[in-house]
Amino acid sequence: MVDHLSHAHLVAEAVCVSIERHLSHKHPLYQMLKFHCRGVLTANVLGAPALLAPGQFMHTLHAYGWKGASKLVSGAAKSEDWIAHGFTEDLINRGVDDRGTLPYYPYRDDGKILNRALERFTKEYVQIYYKKKEDVLEDKELQAFAKEISVDGNGKIRRFPTSVRSVMQLRSIISRFLWIVVGRHTAVNYPLTDYVLYVPNAPTKLYNDSRAPADRFSLLNLPLRTVSETQCAFTSSLGTFRYDRLLDYASFLEDRAARRVVYRNFCRLNELVEPLLIRINNRRLKDGHLAYPYFIPRWLPNGIQT
Repeated sequence: MVDHLSHAHLVAEAVCVSIERHLSHKHPLYQMLKFHCRGVLTANVLGAPALLAPGQFMHTLHAYGWKGASKLVSGAAKSEDWIAHGFTEDLINRGVDDRGTLPYYPYRDDGKILNRALERFTKEYVQIYYKKKEDVLEDKELQAFAKEISVDGNGKIRRFPTSVRSVMQLRSIISRFLWIVVGRHTAVNYPLTDYVLYVPNAPTKLYNDSRAPADRFSLLNLPLRTVSETQCAFTSSLGTFRYDRLLDYASFLEDRAARRVVYRNFCRLNELVEPLLIRINNRRLKDGHLAYPYFIPRWLPNGIQT
């Protein structure tokens, strides 16, 4: 609940709402970011009540019910930390950044490759329009966008800057946002169909059934039909839908320079990053490990769509 809804969906919503409020539709950042915001507001407006309302999914699936789910989400919202949501910072905070200590961790290893690709794309796109610090400082729409999100301005996200002071800082904001809506959300959402759809593999509830032996696990401890059907329907609806493909929107951009950057990075993803990740996953299988296909570019949407 916290990693998925609070740290991905709700953080992305704050950014995307501010984009709509403060960046004109002709703004060069809006021209690109609208494709990465597409879907998140719809998913949140329609999905949050279906998750958190009394008698809905979280109430049916989890022992803590809709009240517990709402408490988890609201508690996380009070401590949202923009810097902590970055890919590298998150690994360090969770103590899983050291490959020597934790050799097999595909999320970290494949995520580094994907995150570098997103940072490279961001750098190339931003430098089209922002050559020097003054270009950033004089962008009043951009400054209003930042102020609305930051807890030190009008928003609620800690360590989001109240103003953007440099080209480097702007690149950091954009690339971190792209990681949240592409990498982070993909990692918590799309594996659901492989791991949670099969109820015995990851039951959302376990029952202390008096018919089951007290000293060992039994099928009688698993959920019955109604909860199992709900779990299957819920996870399959979340983990199978993709509206688009990462960086597939070059032809929709008005600026020729922007089209070139987006298309070049789309090709780089599919001609360089994808074959590399496929080779890495084949090696994992050969070594007896599970593959991790979720960051292969063909499976990555532009943003949060379910």
